[in-house]
Amino acid sequence: MRNDSGFTLIEVMVSLSLMGFLLIGMSMMPMQMRALRANAEARATAVSYAENIIEQYRNMDYDTLPNRALQPIINLRNADVTKNMNLTYRYSVVVEGYNIGNISANFDNMLTSTNVNPQVKQVRVRVTWQGERLNGFVERTALIPKK
Repeated sequence: MRNDSGFTLIEVMVSLSLMGFLLIGMSMMPMQMRALRANAEARATAVSYAENIIEQYRNMDYDTLPNRALQPIINLRNADVTKNMNLTYRYSVVVEGYNIGNISANFDNMLTSTNVNPQVKQVRVRVTWQGERLNGFVERTALIPKK
C-alpha cells in the first residue's frame, strides 16, 4: 500500500504560480494609489484656483465686467498660475451675459438665442494642468447678479 500524504510536484508548482501572481498584483497597488492620489491633488488644486478666480470676479464692480452683448470676443486670458508637483496650471476666464432662453427650447436654440438678462452675468473659469504624466482640466461657472 502506498502513502499519499505529500503534495505532488504539479500541486506545488500551481500554488507557487498563484502566489506569484498575487504578489505581483499586490506590489503594483502602491504605484496605482500614488497616481490616483496625485491626480486627486492636481484636481483639488485646480478647483481651488478656479473658485478663487470666481471670487475675484464676484468682488469686482458689476459694471466693469465685460458683457457678451457689448464685446463679441470675451475676456479670454491664459496665464501660468503656479507650478505644483511639476505641474503647470493655466486658466481662462469668459464673462458673458447670462442667456435666459426658453427652457423648453432645444439646446442649440438656447445657445444661439440673443435673449440676455442685463442684470446677470455668467463667469466661466477653466483651469487646466499639465505635467509629465498628469494632465486634465476643471471648469466652474458662477452667475453674478447686479447689486
